[in-house]
Amino acid sequence: MTRTPIATSIIDLFARTCAAHPHAVALEIPPNDERARTLRTYAELDRASSAIARLLSPSSLSPDSHGESVVILALARSDPRLYAAMLGVMRAGYAYCAVDPLFPARQAADIVADCAAIAIIADPARGAEIATAGVPPVITPAIIDRAIADHLDGAESLALPTISPTSLAYVIYTSGTTGRPKGVEIEHHSILNLVSSDVSEFGLGVGDRIAQGSSASYDSSLEEIWMAWAVGATVLVMDDETARLGPDLLAWLQRERVTVLCPPPTLLRTLDYVRDEGKAKPLATRISWGELALAGATTLLALLL
Repeated sequence: MTRTPIATSIIDLFARTCAAHPHAVALEIPPNDERARTLRTYAELDRASSAIARLLSPSSLSPDSHGESVVILALARSDPRLYAAMLGVMRAGYAYCAVDPLFPARQAADIVADCAAIAIIADPARGAEIATAGVPPVITPAIIDRAIADHLDGAESLALPTISPTSLAYVIYTSGTTGRPKGVEIEHHSILNLVSSDVSEFGLGVGDRIAQGSSASYDSSLEEIWMAWAVGATVLVMDDETARLGPDLLAWLQRERVTVLCPPPTLLRTLDYVRDEGKAKPLATRISWGELALAGATTLLALLL
């Protein structure tokens, strides 16, 4: 059976969700200390990403940039600017490549050079160590914050390019265990196919709280983020410390009222998640997990408790 596309691009999908649920919480980042909890509604994330798209426009960045150009994102998963930047890069008509802050500088620099990135979004120190003699230019969090503030003050709207299903959305690099890491280009329609399947299979909705524990440099992060943003649900970010909790993660999931979790089976086993006489431990209303199959596709299962 042919599934009807839920949008023409990931950006189109986000726009539809923003129109339907502008005040719903799109992004929530719990603190791991005494800091305040970070909340971003769909409307707020939409405005922030629009400001970043303006910052990346050819008139502001590089007249030689085009639809196949790549922008490197080297921000931490717990930084809300990372998620606004993902959207902003694609809104500007480019593709992004996320480079985990924990990647060795040499590996990250090789990725920057290989994909001929037109910009790096990173903290100043990280940007300096992975750019070559200042090329490509580094856009720091402070620059992004000023751009967002200017945008909120009423900056003129920018005409954005049309994004098609076959437009390049992001680039992911292999681990390089068998040699030099290789970039794999992913188009918008591929993400839409996955998200459409998830939404249909799991019956997701606005009330869901989906844990985001994968590095942005891995494919699994796209699934965690976009199965939420497709329906107006909340992406609940796990920082690196939380993601490494193992058995203690169960208490965090319960405290944060997580309804969707996508760990590998190995992590699921550490949670001691078992059924006892047909009754499951009160973890979440819906749990999904997956590992890469030999063909490279993610296999998902669900437990409806």
